[in-house]
Amino acid sequence: MASLYKQSTNFISRMCWLSPFMGSALRTAKYLLAARGHPLATGKGYYNGLPFFFRNCDLTAVREVLVDREYDILLPFLQKTPEPFIVDVGAHIGTFCIWLHKESPNARIYMVEANPGSHALLVRNTEHRFPQKCWKSFCNAAWKNSEPVRFATEGDTMGNRVSSSGDIKVDGITFKALIEQALKETARIDLMKIDIEGAEEAFFETADSVLDKIDRIIIELHPKSCDTEAVKKRLNKRFKNVREISDRKNDKPVLYCTDD
Repeated sequence: MASLYKQSTNFISRMCWLSPFMGSALRTAKYLLAARGHPLATGKGYYNGLPFFFRNCDLTAVREVLVDREYDILLPFLQKTPEPFIVDVGAHIGTFCIWLHKESPNARIYMVEANPGSHALLVRNTEHRFPQKCWKSFCNAAWKNSEPVRFATEGDTMGNRVSSSGDIKVDGITFKALIEQALKETARIDLMKIDIEGAEEAFFETADSVLDKIDRIIIELHPKSCDTEAVKKRLNKRFKNVREISDRKNDKPVLYCTDD
């Protein structure tokens, strides 16, 4: 009985926040009912007048970024930086990109996503928002080297991560290699957003030589999966101001690192 009540509550909750994107309660209900038990069932919504695509297993990400607006702390920066160059590591299906386009339509963005299915939706959600010359995507895992690593893609896609028992193999990409690639197109990185489900410590192994080329970083940490204190130490060494964002609905710590 309790399980049925929880399912009903979750369904009603999703109906309430997803309907504005899908255009009607009826269309949303049809999608949610058809998607039950089918994590890859694809839906179509609209944000800022443009379509975006998601799967049932992506709904947590859609809510966090487009409903709970967890990146609104960046609005003052975006308002004073008309054409920012941004690197999004752990770009998922592009929810941050979708949000970014509304707030900063002249941004240029590099995106990294390891899950091939999520990467395909990332490209689909990006290509009609930003001009081709303003975005580039990489289907790689943020890691300490460029060797192939196992990556887990099962369950809620917000929890996909590098894992020895992962169901696919994908080439790694290092912090240094990614930034050096971006620096071929810009003198500095205005913002780097990182959400890589516990791979933070490994990814930062090659960061020291290029961190001074990045003006600000926003990063979600995963204390159960890596040594977050080691990551914080590197960030504190580079940035004058490293502060944890409070009042989040998600319980994972997020740091906003700047020289302001």
